Formats: sequence, structure tokens, C-alpha cells
Amino acid sequence: MLIQAKTQQHDVCSWHSDDRDSARGLASSFRSSVPSITGCISSLAPNRVPPAREQLRESRNTMTTQIKLINVITELCGTIQSAGHDDWTLGRAQARQELLQGYWEDFLSNHLALMDPDNDDPSYDRASNYALVQGQYVDATGVLYDVESRLQPEPRRPERVMPHPEAPASAQLHSRLPQINVPDFSGRREDWESFRDLFKALIHQSSHLSNVERLFYLKTLVRGDARSALDSLQLTGDNYDTAWKLLESRYENRRLLVHEHLLALRSLKPLREPSAKAIQQLIDTLSRHRDQLRTLKCPVDMWDAWFISIAASCMDLVTSQAWEADLERRMRKTALTLPPGKAITWLHSPTSTL
Repeated sequence: MLIQAKTQQHDVCSWHSDDRDSARGLASSFRSSVPSITGCISSLAPNRVPPAREQLRESRNTMTTQIKLINVITELCGTIQSAGHDDWTLGRAQARQELLQGYWEDFLSNHLALMDPDNDDPSYDRASNYALVQGQYVDATGVLYDVESRLQPEPRRPERVMPHPEAPASAQLHSRLPQINVPDFSGRREDWESFRDLFKALIHQSSHLSNVERLFYLKTLVRGDARSALDSLQLTGDNYDTAWKLLESRYENRRLLVHEHLLALRSLKPLREPSAKAIQQLIDTLSRHRDQLRTLKCPVDMWDAWFISIAASCMDLVTSQAWEADLERRMRKTALTLPPGKAITWLHSPTSTL
């Protein structure tokens, strides 16, 4: 019995010893496999890029996309403007307008991103690129508007049971009137009043136009400093009132308007040789500035001597001598007085003399 018990104890100890050896082997093999597992995990982890480098990469990608967009918009605008009269259909015009509008919105989005000081890239010329693309976009959009208006079928007129008595006469009169074109505004203050009144009558107060159409016409009709003032405004209906108030605040300054008219009168160039046509143009210029100064509440009827002095200084020597002699003869017949406010009328004498 004692021998059997010892044998069993020896077997149990051997079994525990074998288990410990197996456990040590498993632990050793697990520790040896840990570096390889860690390496696998590190290989699966994404490479982390420093924020500055990632931002620079995004800026370069945006600039690359912007340059491609500029080329695409330039090519599309060129295609639109060079298309012949018979190349258009209403569907083609509308499709190209939607395509151009999408490109323009993408261009604006990228442009705003590149305007961020953090993404400043000297290779992207912000001002010239924006002015170039906006000018092409506005011109091409104008062509598309004209094509669509030409190809758009006229809406059927509803039958009126009780027409207003004055409506037929008014409609008939309107159909006989010639189309009035608004001249471009040069950006000079001396030309603002005539442009303002005509634009307000035909476009600003028209009930048939939306604000986005009014802004489109406004941006296409202004030049010089006026156009530069509106370049930063996007072509949206909400921006029309802002654009119009911006021009009014810049050009509705009575003191500066008077100054510009007087400066223009003092800057008239003298005529080099006798010419009835040139004299008539001089008289028309004097009349235009005088009338606009009168609108600005200036006492121009008391400035006859000044207008005559300006006219005389602009005439060539031969015309001036002939006109002075004729003017002196006329004034003798009228008690040596010049009727107030009639200086421009009396200036017509050199044209008849020539």
C-alpha cells in the first residue's frame, strides 16, 4: 500500500510538472509573437500627416482645381460667344446656361477658399483671375439671355371680357415706340445724372424684371470706377439694392457733381481750325453742362459772361474774330445787353458765320 501511494504521488507530481512546462512554453511563444502582432497593428494604422502639410496639400489641390475651372469657363464662354445665329435652340441655350452657372458657383467657392489668409499662395493672382472670369461669365450670360428671349415662345394673351378703355390705345402706342437702349455709364460724375434717370425709367422701375436681371443689366452697363465698385458683388437678387445704393452714395454728391461739371467746362480743348461741325459740338457740350448745372440748382442764368468766355477761348483765331464782330453787331441792336440765360443761344452765331 505504501509503495502504491508513493507511486500515485510521483505520478501526480509528474503531471503537475508537465503542466508547468507546457504553460511556460505557451507563455514563451506568446511573448515571442507579441512584436509581430504589434508590427501588424502599426502597419495597419494610417500615416499621420502634420496639420500644416495637410493644409498646404489641400490648398494646392484647390488651386489646381481652380486653374482647371478657369480654363473650362474660358473655353465655354468662347464657345457661347462664337456660336452662330442658327446654332442655337432653346434647349441648348438653357443647358449651357445651367452648365455655366454650375462652373461659376464652383469657381466662387474655390476663390473664397483661396482668399483665406491661411491658404495664401502667391502663384494665384486673385484680382486678375476673378475679374477675367467674371467678365467672361457676364458677357456669356448676356448672350444666353438674348438667345433665350429670342427663342422663347410668346405667351398666349388671355382674353379680356371687360378691357380698360385706355388699355388698347396704350398698347398700340407702346407697339409703335422704338426700342430705347440705355447708354453705358462711363464712371464719370458728369455723366451720372443722364444715366441714372434713363436706367431708373427703363430698368430700375420696370415691373417685368427681377432683381437679378436688374443687377445683370446694371453690371453690364457701367464702366471705369463704377464697374470696379460692383465687381465684388455676386450676381444675386439680394445684391441689387446694395449695388444701386452703392452707386448712389458714390455719385449722388451735389458738391462733387457741380465740381465735375465746372472742371469739364474748364478742360475743354481749343479748336485747331475753323469747322462748323466742331463749333456745333462745342455748343452742344456747353448746353449739356449748363442744363445739368441748372438741375443741380446752380444760377447758370447769371453766368452768361462766363459761358461766352469759355466758348471764345475754345475757338480758333479766325472763328473767334468773326464771332466777336458778329456778336458786337448784334448787341448794338439790342441796347448793348445780352438777355439773361441766352448765352448759349447767342453762341450759335459762329456756326451760321462758318
